[in-house]
Amino acid sequence: MKEMELHIQLPFSYWLDRDPESGIALQKPDERSVADYLMSLAKEMGSMKTDYQDCQVTRIRFMGGYLSLLDAEDLERLLILIHRSFSVCENCPVNGVFFPGQADMEMISCYRNHNVSPFLFEVPSLSYNECKAMGYPMAMQALDKTVYLLQNYSESEWGLRLPIGMAGRSKSSWEYLLGQMYHYSPKYLQFFRLSTDTQEDLGFAQICSDLESHGYCRIAENLYATEEVSPAFVIPEPDTEYVGIGLGARSRIDGFLVANTADPALYKSRCVSYRKLIANVQEIQFVETERN
Repeated sequence: MKEMELHIQLPFSYWLDRDPESGIALQKPDERSVADYLMSLAKEMGSMKTDYQDCQVTRIRFMGGYLSLLDAEDLERLLILIHRSFSVCENCPVNGVFFPGQADMEMISCYRNHNVSPFLFEVPSLSYNECKAMGYPMAMQALDKTVYLLQNYSESEWGLRLPIGMAGRSKSSWEYLLGQMYHYSPKYLQFFRLSTDTQEDLGFAQICSDLESHGYCRIAENLYATEEVSPAFVIPEPDTEYVGIGLGARSRIDGFLVANTADPALYKSRCVSYRKLIANVQEIQFVETERN
């Protein structure tokens, strides 16, 4: 059977205005909107069942928003739907992002019971405008929450995703933040820009050098990991094929890059047929040539 990953787009966030990677607008969640979206995901998955019956899912990734937005029951329902719609390999890993300010021990235990690992903590997840208004202390609060959880819970592979260009961050504050991280030994650290218009913080290049001196190696751009772990769960391998499900989801399949519509109303009305959701198709060779 042909192997592929399944990427499920979550268009909700506690703090971010947009997905830093795709630029898709994110909304603050409420119970009704989350329930409606999960129903649309179920319809889209059901429409894909026949076309992908000869493929096997080797990894499930929740993209865009936070996996911690879904309670254990929501997650269980989604996993059941996935197993009904696709052939899933045994012990298939399920990856997603937790926001520490909204996670507690009970929640993490629930997710762990559903084999959702490893954890990727956001520290913090704020829009650029919110960062300017709230400043650096919010990052410290989020980090303290993460550290508190890690003191009471053992997780073999966990990481932190940190924003570049946050207002109020100085070289000394970076050093304090990384000093805390070294003590609790995250396996990987990923940095992302809050906005394409923001400048890198002063001293960020020095921080990258310090990471390497503490045993981290550069895996990809702005992604560092300890030498004993290769965080394939953070970024797919270059030739990995994946099918995206959800609002604005992207797929890489059979030599093409495919994107779903990012219009919420259009997605909701057309989710019964995934073919009607496609908004953009490009040949992979053409995209790679443009990047070079």
